[in-house]
Amino acid sequence: MQERADGLVDEFLEIAKNWAKLSSHLKRLRTGEDFSLEDKNKISSLQGLVQRHLKTFDFHSFPPTEITLARDNFRPQVLVQDKDTGGEIEKDIGFEASASDGIRLKWSYYLSLLELDDSYETNHSGLVVFDEPGQQATDPVNLAGLFQVSAKQKTPNHQVIIATSEKSDAIREGLKDLRYNLISFQGYILKPIVEPHDAG
Repeated sequence: MQERADGLVDEFLEIAKNWAKLSSHLKRLRTGEDFSLEDKNKISSLQGLVQRHLKTFDFHSFPPTEITLARDNFRPQVLVQDKDTGGEIEKDIGFEASASDGIRLKWSYYLSLLELDDSYETNHSGLVVFDEPGQQATDPVNLAGLFQVSAKQKTPNHQVIIATSEKSDAIREGLKDLRYNLISFQGYILKPIVEPHDAG
């Protein structure tokens, strides 16, 4: 057990070295030193897409224009006024937004990443999957908006799959003449496979 513990300590030391190296690289990224003009345009476009979708989905914890992307990890953040200094400070949205707005933010971010692939070369797989996107008691109007934005994806190799327990009639009404494929299941989608009993 002692040998195993010593081995783990050595592994942790190696991990700590790698962490320090990567942290240093992230700090350089945060200043934008390693960003090309193409990178900056891509980040700006992604931020604009996120803000546009937030407005579409009625995000209301903050004005959508105050939502930006952190330059070290590209996660959404909010710029707020510091009461003491009067300047702007960056804050993680997770603790500042309502549960419903947290869901709207995820919708906006995931769909924006997909749409960014329309204009720029990215590593996106072209697939976005939402599982019960309305589970946080989101306003039904917003859920219809998610269906509509998803159905408007134009690129042939992009696909948005939404698994929902919403009524088929409500989905059809929300999507109207937009192009989509609705597959309905009776009961659970995933069911155990029952092996047939042997005749003997």
